[in-house]
Amino acid sequence: MAYTTIYAIITNKYPTRKEALLGMLEASFGVGLIFGPLAGASLYNIFGFERTFYIYGLFFLFCTFLLWYLIPELDHESRPSIETGGSGSSYVTRADRRQARQLRRKAISQSDQQDDEAEEENESNDDVE
Repeated sequence: MAYTTIYAIITNKYPTRKEALLGMLEASFGVGLIFGPLAGASLYNIFGFERTFYIYGLFFLFCTFLLWYLIPELDHESRPSIETGGSGSSYVTRADRRQARQLRRKAISQSDQQDDEAEEENESNDDVE
């Protein structure tokens, strides 16, 4: 789940640098997959089975708090929405959806009014003939 979240944060927060940042993300995951088992095996040889889990647990807890402060909050108000022609993935709020429904209803009612006026005009033309 964190992997997907990181992709979303990078593409939404840094749209102009997302290619470079996604490359760095993939590289860091590759480095973690290479050195993670090596570090785990080393800790197991030095401290044993149980302490290895405690060390990793403390490390992940530290990383959690570190990321909590380092990851920026997304500014939903400045993101372009689908209705305004935003490109790529965009964050759509409930208010955006509500506004889109209202615009669709308004367009449909205007279309229905135009159809009714056209029918009335056709009926009046048929009566004249």
